[in-house]
Amino acid sequence: MKNIIKSALFLSLLMVGSAHAAFINAYDATKWTQTVNGGSINTIGAPNSVTLTSSNNGGGNKNQDFTIAAAGNGIVSFTWNYTTTDINSSWDSFGWLLNGVFTKLTVNGPTLTQSGTVFFNVLIGNVFGFRANSLDSVFGSATTTISNFNAPNAIPVPAAIWLIGVPLLGLLGRKRKAAI
Repeated sequence: MKNIIKSALFLSLLMVGSAHAAFINAYDATKWTQTVNGGSINTIGAPNSVTLTSSNNGGGNKNQDFTIAAAGNGIVSFTWNYTTTDINSSWDSFGWLLNGVFTKLTVNGPTLTQSGTVFFNVLIGNVFGFRANSLDSVFGSATTTISNFNAPNAIPVPAAIWLIGVPLLGLLGRKRKAAI
């Protein structure tokens, strides 16, 4: 009986932090904060993809940030495809943000096209997102498309209680029947 209760609680906790695919619902592209400084953020491909383009208008170091607060605890994952028209990838980088801390994904050097898949953990309320950076904003920009986006989504509290309550009610009814 204790194992059944533990299993029911574990299952309900898993459901509370379940993943949410694509730029929809809590992560709809219109709900993200866009900080554009000389480049662009294109959400026309949403809900399937979002594209960030670094600055190429002169004037030094500039960021294009696309951020949102996590709706639940869990893993954020996405695929990224990067291409630069600059002389090499050292001048235009791409990466992800977590509470203002930038983690660079692109590798410096002559590789003008790069891609990968990323996984990282967030807690509800953490602000995370993506950054396209340009160190010099000249000689070409970089474009990165983010797709296959998944992030944790919280189940409303009444639904979580329902997931816990139904198995417990079944156990109570079973115990009462055994006592008769």
